[in-house]
Amino acid sequence: MTLKDMLSQEAVTCTLQAKNKEEALEKLTKLLAKNGCVSDRQLVLAELKNREERASTAISGGVALPHCSSSGVTKPCMAFAVCQEGLDFGAVGGELTRIFALALSPETKGSEYLNTVVALIDKLRIRSIREKILACRTDGELYDRLMCYNNTKVDMDQVRRVLAELIER
Repeated sequence: MTLKDMLSQEAVTCTLQAKNKEEALEKLTKLLAKNGCVSDRQLVLAELKNREERASTAISGGVALPHCSSSGVTKPCMAFAVCQEGLDFGAVGGELTRIFALALSPETKGSEYLNTVVALIDKLRIRSIREKILACRTDGELYDRLMCYNNTKVDMDQVRRVLAELIER
């Protein structure tokens, strides 16, 4: 599964406006509900909030990767957004989050989508890539930038390391 398999242009925005974590999650799930990937938005939202209560999915560099498997999801999918002002998403040290990648999968699909998520995390750890993403001024430009990372190969040791880091949070 590649990023292109999970991310449609309609699920990308460079102008996310949200006051808090809950509103950001609502807007991200709404993007996916529009393109048919989410059949029960309220269920998915509740599961995402529950996941965030256990541990924030914000990582260093102003990036958050909220994710879950849910019966309210029809196929593995992703929404991607930039919030230029940044918002408190519970990052260690209080750093504001500006880049959001929401990843969802049906419960029946297990973790097949995680390789794609880990490859994206790996790219988002690189400052120059984050800067290029933040510099995008249109949704189309942001989508095209993300597609540059579509065929990134994933090292399974890297997958295990990143997953262990996320579980520790």
